[in-house]
Amino acid sequence: MADTDPNTTTAATEQPVIVCVPARWAAAAPTDDDLARLDELGISHLWLRDDGTPTEPIDHIPWLVDWAAAPGRGLIVDRTLNRDRRRLGEQPLLSASWQGSEVDLAALAAGGDDHLLRQASSAPVVRMGLRQALLDRQPGVLAEAAGLCRGTELVWLDDAVREQMAEAGELLLALSLLLALPGLPCLGWAGEHGSDEGPLAHWPVGLSSDERTSLAEWIRLRRSAGLAGRRCEVLDTGGPTVLTLRYEVDGGTLTTTHDLAARTARWELSRPDEAG
Repeated sequence: MADTDPNTTTAATEQPVIVCVPARWAAAAPTDDDLARLDELGISHLWLRDDGTPTEPIDHIPWLVDWAAAPGRGLIVDRTLNRDRRRLGEQPLLSASWQGSEVDLAALAAGGDDHLLRQASSAPVVRMGLRQALLDRQPGVLAEAAGLCRGTELVWLDDAVREQMAEAGELLLALSLLLALPGLPCLGWAGEHGSDEGPLAHWPVGLSSDERTSLAEWIRLRRSAGLAGRRCEVLDTGGPTVLTLRYEVDGGTLTTTHDLAARTARWELSRPDEAG
C-alpha cells in the first residue's frame, strides 16, 4: 500500500499547482485574460524565474502583491534573484533551485521562508524519467523514480521535451503524466513579454478547447484528492509502455494509467462501497 508523508494533513488543504513565468512578465503586468486563465486552470502559485533582466522588487508590483495575498495562493522565486527582491513587505518568499527542490508543505501553507526549500536529489531523476517515458516511450526509469518520491518534490517537464510533445500534438499527454506523478507539478511556461509560447491567456499553446477543459479537470481532481505530500504505489501492469500509479486518498484510491505506446491517459477516482 502507498504510505503517506507526515505533511499529508497540510497537503489536504494546500495543494499547489505551479506555473513558471519570467520575473519580467510579472513586472510588465498581465492582462485580465491572463489572470482569468490562471483561475480557469486552478493555478495556485507562480514561480518567478530570474532570466537576468533587471526588475522591480516584487513588493513594488501592485497586481502581484494583491494576487499572492488571496487565500491559497503564493509565490516562489529563484534563489538567484537578489535577496531584496524576494520579499512581500516583511514576508520572505519561498526560493527554489531550478536544479531540483523539495517543498516543506507546512511552510508553504504558512507563507514560507526562503530557507525552507531543500535540495531534492530525486527531482532530476524524475525529469530524466519523464524525458525517457515521453520521447522513447519507456517508463521504466520514471516508474522507479515515482516509487522513491516523497511527494513533496517540485517536478516539471524540460523545455525541450515540452516543445517536442507540443509539435507532435501530444502536449496534453505530457501534462497529464506530469500531474499524475507524486510531488508538486510545475506546468512550465516561457511566457510573453519576450518568449516563445505567446500570451498566458492562450496557454498551453497547441491544446484544443476540449483538451484545455480536460487539463483543468485533471488539476481539480488532483487537488481534491490531495496528492501533494503523498507517496504512490507503482502497479505492475505487465505492459512495457504502461505506467500505472495508485494513491491511497481519503475515502478511497486514485489510480492513473498512461499507455505511452497508444498515447492515452486515464484517471479514475474510486470510493469504497458505503453499503459494504
